[in-house]
Amino acid sequence: MGLQERLSNWIDTLDIDFAGQHLADTLITWLIIASSAAAFVAGYAAQSFQLMVQISGAGLALTALLVLPPWPFYRSHPLSWLPALSPKVRVRC
Repeated sequence: MGLQERLSNWIDTLDIDFAGQHLADTLITWLIIASSAAAFVAGYAAQSFQLMVQISGAGLALTALLVLPPWPFYRSHPLSWLPALSPKVRVRC
């Protein structure tokens, strides 16, 4: 197997479906809100701005780890595409 074929096969595994995109968007929203709220409460309780920034950074890193890679659960609803039209078929709009 050549490098080009291996690279093409690897790129094909990076796709996520529409349900996966919606899940990723929902996860981003709730994880950032939760980590920001936890950072604010902890920083306010400890009267430490540094602690608040550290907790926010950890929440951002956790969110990036969960959302950026194309994990398999983002690809659980594959799309079934329609077959291509033959060149002889004309489509009128």
